[in-house]
Amino acid sequence: MSEEAHLDGGRVASVTWVAEPTERNSAEDFEILGSLSTMYSRLFEGATRIPEGIAALDIAVAPGMLTSIVPHDFASDELRLWRLTLEPNTEV
Repeated sequence: MSEEAHLDGGRVASVTWVAEPTERNSAEDFEILGSLSTMYSRLFEGATRIPEGIAALDIAVAPGMLTSIVPHDFASDELRLWRLTLEPNTEV
């Protein structure tokens, strides 16, 4: 991530942050973009925040609604998703 301050007469008028994905490793045919919990967090933030600040402290969520972000039977040649299940090591 990079940032740039924009000055107005010696005072900071605004700051621009630029976030870009890291360069893709061409030897791999896949990469981990993030977890589903991150998608849920971004959904919540997008629904509760406006440019001027916080718009709401909660959102109406019906049971099962969040699972519809990525349907269980989702398949696409353009966006091939892997579903990883993390489990604790029980052989300790």
